[in-house]
This record gives sequence, C-alpha cells and structure tokens, in this order.
Amino acid sequence: MPKKSAPRTKKKDKPIPPPEVVQIGYVDYKIIGISSDEAEKLGVNGHFLKAKQEIHYDETLNRTALTNVIIHECIHAIIDMHDLKFKNDDEEEKVVTSISNGMTALFRANPQLLKFIVENLK
Repeated sequence: MPKKSAPRTKKKDKPIPPPEVVQIGYVDYKIIGISSDEAEKLGVNGHFLKAKQEIHYDETLNRTALTNVIIHECIHAIIDMHDLKFKNDDEEEKVVTSISNGMTALFRANPQLLKFIVENLK
C-alpha cells in the first residue's frame, strides 16, 4: 500500500493499462482501477485485497507510478501466497516498498534485462 504521494497522469504520460488479471501462484487476481477520490479516501495509491482476490490502483497515476504500484501489490500477494511473516505491517510495508522501488528502477534503467527475462521465461 504505497502512500498517496505518487505523480498523477498528464495527458502526454498516459500509461498503458495493466492486464485485467495477474496469476500469482494458484490465484488469479483481478486488477482494478479506482478513482483518485477513492484512493485518497483510503490514503493509498493501491492495495491488495486477499479475500476478494483483487489488486486496486489509483487510475490517475502516471506510467512509472502505476508500474511501481502494480509491482508493489503483486509482491504483497506473493508474500501472502508464501505465508511469509513480518514483525508487523510496517515492517512488511518497508520491505515491499524497498523491493518494488528497486525493481521499478532496475527495469526502467535496464529495459534489455526485462526483455531478457520475458524471452527466457516463455
């Protein structure tokens, strides 16, 4: 659940929409955009809803922020899938934020790496 501080979309920076569904382990999670008002009310840019098998994201985020939020929420789902435990929610959030920010920066700076990964996992 990244905090509400991510950049918003400008017309020239309109993101490609995320897939409608992402498979994590044996679960298919629906990826659903929410309004900026709803996201602001919740105080998040996105969130993972285990019981509903959904990942929500603020549909006004720019390309980089949206990508980061989807990675971030998928990491939460992976953590849940593998029953990883943390001392508290803040510790989990710190770890997930660090990993998602690092992965976003890694893929953004090295698009050839992402292409390599995708091609080798086909």
